[in-house]
Amino acid sequence: MVNPSTAPILIDTGPMVALIDGNDQHHQVCDAVAQEITGAIFTCLPVVTEAVYMVNRVEPNLAKQIRHAFATGIYQLLPLTELDIDHVFCLMDKYNDQQFDFTDACLMYLAQREGIEKVFTIDRKDFSVFRLQAGKPLTLLPKPG
Repeated sequence: MVNPSTAPILIDTGPMVALIDGNDQHHQVCDAVAQEITGAIFTCLPVVTEAVYMVNRVEPNLAKQIRHAFATGIYQLLPLTELDIDHVFCLMDKYNDQQFDFTDACLMYLAQREGIEKVFTIDRKDFSVFRLQAGKPLTLLPKPG
């Protein structure tokens, strides 16, 4: 059984950006959550793409911190293949009324595929609706306060 304190976590774009940009409105709460994480932190290329785009709009040199986080093993990249993309679009179809964006749907699919139940996200709207197999909701960090 996985120890809950060391369970793997998926990180979404919002916290990735907030952790780098000290002026981001979510910086302090995301930093506090990050200090408590002891398990592996995974993400996917669509999240990285969004995060690099967003931090480059603030300060181009901030993107180097994302690169450093991968180089030092803080974040780990989960691959998505062409076979996975069909599953992602199926999730988007299933939750069509919610209008999940592609990046969020990728993370939701990876949560299912990898058995990861925790997501570090600021986007509570989409991720709180999504259900894993057997109807189990994701655990969202930061916890509502």
